[in-house]
Amino acid sequence: MKKEHLTVWLEQVYFLHVGDWTALAIDSWSTYKNRALLDAAIPEGREVQIVTVPPKTTPLCQPLDVYGFHMWKTFVRKIWDWVVRDNIQCELQQRNSILKLQSLVHN
Repeated sequence: MKKEHLTVWLEQVYFLHVGDWTALAIDSWSTYKNRALLDAAIPEGREVQIVTVPPKTTPLCQPLDVYGFHMWKTFVRKIWDWVVRDNIQCELQQRNSILKLQSLVHN
């Protein structure tokens, strides 16, 4: 995520859906370490406590990102590659196809 994306997300998404006091837990990516950028995006009258997840702790704090979703994405990629390789007539980009693919992976 670039600095511009973070600013847009904070202004147009995050602050529209939270109260006057909120806690924001963020990763330790370089973009998020720019405290001046984060402080500039906070509207007046809002109080935000920013908590940074320490580096190299994703397996401890977000185990689904490391184990569950990794396997899920790998399985989806294999199905997608199979459809492309065998030239199966299917529009995988359409909403209905995406839902069916996710349902197949889930089951």
